[in-house]
Amino acid sequence: LVSHQPALNIESRQSSLVRELRKRAGSVQLLRIGVPVHHRHSQAHDTAQRSRSFLFASMAACVASQSGVFDVILPDNGVVSLNLPINDQLIGAKATRSTHPKFFQLFNKFVNQVLHTPVQIGNPFWERTRAEVLDVLKKTGNEDLLQETISCSKTRGRTNAQPQCGYCSQCVDRRFGVLAADLEEHDLTEKYGLEFFTHELPEGEALTVVTSYVRLALRLDSMDESSLFSEFPQLHDC
Repeated sequence: LVSHQPALNIESRQSSLVRELRKRAGSVQLLRIGVPVHHRHSQAHDTAQRSRSFLFASMAACVASQSGVFDVILPDNGVVSLNLPINDQLIGAKATRSTHPKFFQLFNKFVNQVLHTPVQIGNPFWERTRAEVLDVLKKTGNEDLLQETISCSKTRGRTNAQPQCGYCSQCVDRRFGVLAADLEEHDLTEKYGLEFFTHELPEGEALTVVTSYVRLALRLDSMDESSLFSEFPQLHDC
């Protein structure tokens, strides 16, 4: 298990999740390497995190190469991997595609020119929605692990009582996915700073993200396959 540790509160939550995984792993030994990568003495000028996929994949590939491991799993659901823009403001470089198939193809080609041991990064969940991925927890009896995880992109400054903002695109996608998977009892609403299903949405990012998400969902639901590919040329990159 290879992880990026940008702050102490993130490291503690990762450690807690690993402890839970080890309890359930049986005879399988779960090794973990955490890599601290963060700013010191200054704030980041750009908080878009567009290069995070390269950071995560590079750490995993280096550890795998040194360990003689060929296959590396960098898992995510397919909808987030493709990351279609939820509105016209989120296009091009603003839409991070951390586990996009094209990124994996290009990265694997690059990294095998650099490392001595050939490594392949892949995503076994690329054909599944978030709800379908979460269903794995139900089938294996590990629903309680959901509460140990964080999806929020705005973790800086958040408390342990409310580690997730509730209104960034990752939080909104998680909330809909959890409901679709019928796992809401394992994703407590009090852990979110904003519960957008019941709270009034403030003007700004929260209102924009939530309404854009719902508007895109309704738009996609009304499309046939040919219209979908015509409307979103990004799909051809897959």
